[in-house]
Amino acid sequence: MTKDKNNNEISSQVKASQEKSKNQLLWEENSQDIYVIRSAKDDVAYVPYDKYRNAPRLEWYNGEKDQHFCFLTANGYQPENLTGPALTKVIPWNLDTAQPPQSYNGQPLQPGYLLDLRVLHMSRLLNPALEIKMDFKQLPPLKYPIEQSHTKQPEQSSDYTGKKDDGFLPEDKRYQLENVPYDNLYIVSWKDPLGNHKIDEYDPYEITYLTSDMLDECDPAHEVSTGNTMVVLESYFKKAGVQVGALNPKDWEYVSLHGSCYVANLNSFVK
Repeated sequence: MTKDKNNNEISSQVKASQEKSKNQLLWEENSQDIYVIRSAKDDVAYVPYDKYRNAPRLEWYNGEKDQHFCFLTANGYQPENLTGPALTKVIPWNLDTAQPPQSYNGQPLQPGYLLDLRVLHMSRLLNPALEIKMDFKQLPPLKYPIEQSHTKQPEQSSDYTGKKDDGFLPEDKRYQLENVPYDNLYIVSWKDPLGNHKIDEYDPYEITYLTSDMLDECDPAHEVSTGNTMVVLESYFKKAGVQVGALNPKDWEYVSLHGSCYVANLNSFVK
């Protein structure tokens, strides 16, 4: 009896482990999907991870011997308007000097939006209070009080535009930032999105391009998601004007965002 009991316990543990691995794999597969709240149309597109990872590739970095940079200025600088924001506009000025690779087989590049998933982190945001009791009074004090911390202001003027072609947007091109482009989407993503990315390392990434027509081919969000999902997208993102979000499914299980972590609200640019 004891032997049979032990065998049953081992079998149960194996099944539980397999089920956990299966659920983890499913979460990993879905965690990088994106909901895109369209600007030109009153709908939400559900963009699976495979959809944008297999889209025409414009730029990548896999090391010093395997790299191609598409978005550079005439003098080889990174465009200032594409550096930093999680969601911003790709304007004609960016496309004037864009250099797609010879292997590029997609549609001609058009103004649109750049979504940089590298800026968004999948860190756990909610304190799992039921699992870990955190006593904030026991946390170590800051080395310097917040009110004593100051950021040194740059010596240059706030309207500094830089030298010609050094990455700064020329003043006579700034009007392009006010235009609302079609929903063409440039997506920047890590090659290993679930890996650990240190702030002092330059990790492999790539930029792929989805045209507005390709977004039209994606399933509408209401066909793949629950009613709760649509409430969240409509109320907390679209109506509130929130541009981007990174939602860890383990934190937001009650929202049931179909396992998706990322939300891009292109509608927030519409005036």
